Amino acid sequence: MYIRGFDQQAIHVRWKRPSDIKLNWKYSINFIKLFLDEQPDTFLYCPPVDVGRFPPPRRARTKLSKRATLIWMIIAAFSMAGAARASDNPDSYDFSAVTSLIQGWVDHGYYPGAAIRVVKDGNVVYEKFFGGYTSSTVVSLVSSTKWLEASCVMTLVDDGKIDLDAPLSKYLPQFSGDAGRATVRQCLSHTSGLNSIQIPESDAQTISIADRADELAAGELKEKPGTLFRYGGNGLGVAGRVAEVVSGKPWELLFADKIAGPCEMHWTTTGMNLWYVRCHGGARWSASSTLDDYSNFLEMISNDGMFRGKRVLSANSIREMQADQLRGTDRGSNDYFKLCGTHNGIYGFGEWREQVDPQGNATLLSSPGYYGYYPWLDKKHHAYGVFEGDGDNPVAGKAHFPAFFSSPQVARLVASAFEAGSKASK
Repeated sequence: MYIRGFDQQAIHVRWKRPSDIKLNWKYSINFIKLFLDEQPDTFLYCPPVDVGRFPPPRRARTKLSKRATLIWMIIAAFSMAGAARASDNPDSYDFSAVTSLIQGWVDHGYYPGAAIRVVKDGNVVYEKFFGGYTSSTVVSLVSSTKWLEASCVMTLVDDGKIDLDAPLSKYLPQFSGDAGRATVRQCLSHTSGLNSIQIPESDAQTISIADRADELAAGELKEKPGTLFRYGGNGLGVAGRVAEVVSGKPWELLFADKIAGPCEMHWTTTGMNLWYVRCHGGARWSASSTLDDYSNFLEMISNDGMFRGKRVLSANSIREMQADQLRGTDRGSNDYFKLCGTHNGIYGFGEWREQVDPQGNATLLSSPGYYGYYPWLDKKHHAYGVFEGDGDNPVAGKAHFPAFFSSPQVARLVASAFEAGSKASK
């Protein structure tokens, strides 16, 4: 079991006695689970570690027989079978318009750098880096974390520990009245009314998930659950607290066990960590990820919950997340709606339903971040992609560059390249 965090390193710990500690440097970690003989369920918070003091252990060299080597090669080949592959024909599509758009943003200083990867039918058909970015550059997610958070909660729905339509009061007794009647489904779809509660900014960035839930329970609900779509983070935060309660684990451990570990996301922290990041030495106040990490997550989503032979989410949970979760609720007003057209079913769980087919099924889903991070799933073209850039800088601010509303252009230009390529091949 590994645990993720903000020191950008990792430790596997098996502690039977204080003098017996084994370390394995592989993943990012914030919490160390202590497997104590007398207290097997104890958790200890570990602040960022000075890894220079603990060099990785050397591995003993093992001489393999020819047969063992052959078996190892076969196993490795099968383990990589589900991974996105480099396209056999990278020139099948013309992505020059995408390159020009992103290069223009970087040249204007809106982003210090950027990266993009597009995968179609399991093949990487377009990948490009700008301004020194790489596939492992850690970039702020902001609201792009919502897709990750909703997915983590849904793993507990799969486990039978959370009922989407149960009232919050079932799991969190401190919620009463209208707030207590709000459901987990409404928390995940921004229709719970909880996003209308105002919390001081300083508190929202320093207290724990549990403390924040308590403050929301005592707050004033300005609209009844199920009456209005209001985009924000309160509802998802409360859903995260429900997940902690029913699992008996801190969010960081839960996300590591359910999503980050199975999807091999080595450098990702979610928005639920925001308070801990701010208080305990995190470099950024926001959730963060890399091109490789988020691409792995989308690979799982695009494969109906499977990641390279491992079941992470059920196909039913994937369908629930992508379905219209407003269910007739007033969608209110938001500038982002112009990208979703006139249909009312604009949101699922943690993801925008930007485009739908005549039957109302989502064909383009996304989870854009305020500073430009933009992951998307294009079901029409059997593709997914990640654009990452961090528009939180003075140049973008002075120019009033609308990163949140600009990044979706990338998905549309990519789709246009697919359409043009398909016509050219006929």
